[in-house]
Amino acid sequence: MPDSALLVISASIHCSAKVWFDFDSYSSPVLPEVRSLSLARIPGLTLDSVIEDAFQPDSFATENVADHSLLKGTSMDKWLGKYSSFLYALMRIVSGLMFACHGAQKLFGVLGGTKQTETLMLAAGIIEFVGGLLIAVGLFTSYAAFIASGQMAVAYFTRHSPAGFWPIENKGELAVLYCFVFLYIASRGSGILSLDALFGKARRR
Repeated sequence: MPDSALLVISASIHCSAKVWFDFDSYSSPVLPEVRSLSLARIPGLTLDSVIEDAFQPDSFATENVADHSLLKGTSMDKWLGKYSSFLYALMRIVSGLMFACHGAQKLFGVLGGTKQTETLMLAAGIIEFVGGLLIAVGLFTSYAAFIASGQMAVAYFTRHSPAGFWPIENKGELAVLYCFVFLYIASRGSGILSLDALFGKARRR
């Protein structure tokens, strides 16, 4: 088995173990001949040691992987991690504005859309336009995002799923994506660069 494959397996075992379990020890089911293999590019590191360290309550034993940035997590995640709050706000603003554009199509017939007269489509347009703007500006974000997420779930199962099982086939992948993005936003809230944060600061003064 290539060293790169073993490295991926090791990292996957570590992540799964830390998320799903909190064992102090673990009896590895990996075959003995695989357990004893060394990862050539990481001196002193064996697959078995990675498995055992993964199930320790303390953090991953980095002394064996001091020269490998992938397992240490010192590159991309730490570089972008400093801006996670800003990037979340950017995602919230962009997704909210894009969602509002769908509502504008239905309500006003702009942006290449057709003005709708059907009651359900008008209701969808209101949720999309008003909810999208609320999400973008960060006002009552959790409530607006939760309603928008539910609307996208309803839209998917009523408009798209009858045309096929897979979202990519029934043209419902955007509804699925919006649904889960808004569900995440609903769980996290407005964050920075939002009216909710601005009003919160004003109330604390």
